Amino acid sequence: MLKICTNYRFLLILSQILNPVQIPCLRRCYRFSQPLITNKRCPVISLKSWRSHQSEKIHRSRFYCTPSANQAAQKSDQRTKIEQNSSFIVIVETVVRIHYGTGKPLTNPGGTHSVILGLSSAQEEINLIVIRVDQIKLLGKKYQSSSNLPKGRKINYVNEFHFCLSYLHVLLRNPLLVLRSKLNILHFHGPWYLESKIQNPKARVRNSLKFILELTLLHSFPQIICVSQAFADLLTTRFRINSRKIAVISAGVDTNRFMPSSEPQKVGEVERALQIGTVRRLVPRMGLEILISSMLEIEDAYLTIVGIGPLEEQLKQLILELGLSERVTLSGYIRDVNLPDYYKSIDLCVIPSIALEGFCVTALEAMACGIPVIATNLDGLKESVGKCDSRLLFEANSIPALVAQINLARKNFVGDSLRFRNYSLGYSWTSIALTLEELIHSQTKQKIKVN
Repeated sequence: MLKICTNYRFLLILSQILNPVQIPCLRRCYRFSQPLITNKRCPVISLKSWRSHQSEKIHRSRFYCTPSANQAAQKSDQRTKIEQNSSFIVIVETVVRIHYGTGKPLTNPGGTHSVILGLSSAQEEINLIVIRVDQIKLLGKKYQSSSNLPKGRKINYVNEFHFCLSYLHVLLRNPLLVLRSKLNILHFHGPWYLESKIQNPKARVRNSLKFILELTLLHSFPQIICVSQAFADLLTTRFRINSRKIAVISAGVDTNRFMPSSEPQKVGEVERALQIGTVRRLVPRMGLEILISSMLEIEDAYLTIVGIGPLEEQLKQLILELGLSERVTLSGYIRDVNLPDYYKSIDLCVIPSIALEGFCVTALEAMACGIPVIATNLDGLKESVGKCDSRLLFEANSIPALVAQINLARKNFVGDSLRFRNYSLGYSWTSIALTLEELIHSQTKQKIKVN
């Protein structure tokens, strides 16, 4: 068998088949007039590089498992000389990242879609090929993606799922797309089961089935990325996920698109009535009823809520019952390109969430525009808003605490745009994309060239 393995062509084909599997106990050493490989690990040589060197004289050698100390020293010295004198250029494979959405078009509003678009754009900036896939359904049309999905075994790609159910759909419709990937990653943006339980607590059977399905899918991922330590703790306690499979990488913001107004105000001085705003899905866990009710006790202020959801009619009825039709407005859906202009039109952003807030991209977007943000003291918001200033947090599900916090922010934070702008600069998507690539590199043990 060893005589057969000394055939260079056989080793070349074998390295292609075993890619990226590496056998640490079995080491190879080739001797070339101009060597191709200088490391100990099983090499991955493309056919193109072999053809360019097929006219050169190739010397065969043998396998060895545990060389002696003298042999190892000689090999090390020889390898050092080779690295200094070699002019061979390593050809790096094309690196592809495939992002799978939540099953809805990426043009729809939502924090998850903002993360997908922001992260994928940053990956493109560091010379990675990105494919965005949305509207993944088990039945009907197969995919809607920004470009053709990869085919073939030699393509180096990583699947990044942003919803666990999308993984099931892709696995059933196109299992090879999952099996041939270098790594399957889940970006955990929130527990599907718990959100359904809060929104519809009476559907016990349906919620139980969702819990079993989500639990099974979460355990099938080799790597899970959470936007906050709060969600990482939730996975380990509620879903019993091994902490070694979990990594915490925060969300980011496009600081080039979300920028402060050219005419900043002075701290504590507002020339007009206080303009309060928030961008939220109209669902129970967002605590929008608390925010609307608090407007009864806040003088000289107006509230604008941007977002759509199942509670829209209920919130409109609440506004009419409280007599706040002139001071509270439900603006509905605003396109993503118009969000920077909306943030610049308000003086204060409020995040009144009462449950399951992992990080809140809205808070970072408002801060990037120089707008102060106050938020409830949930664990995820402590990591995003609380790190800027602990005085920005208030007790959740409490109208008096929210009213006191708005009055405090009006005096001490409104107009301090430079402070919040500088804080948001630490969450650029480019740095987050590089952190993610380091994680993928450590998991796949591949050499990825990033400019």
